[in-house]
Amino acid sequence: MTDDDIDRLVSKLDLEQKARLVTGASVWRTDAEPDIGLRAMAFSDGPAGVRGEGWDERDTSLTLPCPTALAATWDEHLVGLLGGLLAGRHFECPPWRALSLPSAIKRT
Repeated sequence: MTDDDIDRLVSKLDLEQKARLVTGASVWRTDAEPDIGLRAMAFSDGPAGVRGEGWDERDTSLTLPCPTALAATWDEHLVGLLGGLLAGRHFECPPWRALSLPSAIKRT
């Protein structure tokens, strides 16, 4: 899909529909916009793990040390292994789930 295709689809939405795209349906899920063929998506937080949408302590998640701590080890091999582990856990999730990027900037 090209930028022009995306622009064409977005131009079909009114202001309320556009606002729904950036506000979300819930804490972890976006609204669908069937008029342009957009399904709802679920996001999972992490830079340190993939939890999913639930809050049930019986359904555990992968939890890794924070990226700043991993970077401080200077161990590229370890970071690569843990990145692969995190990616593997993500791909066990349904295909409509996206991994959210960290929104906070690490500060010293």
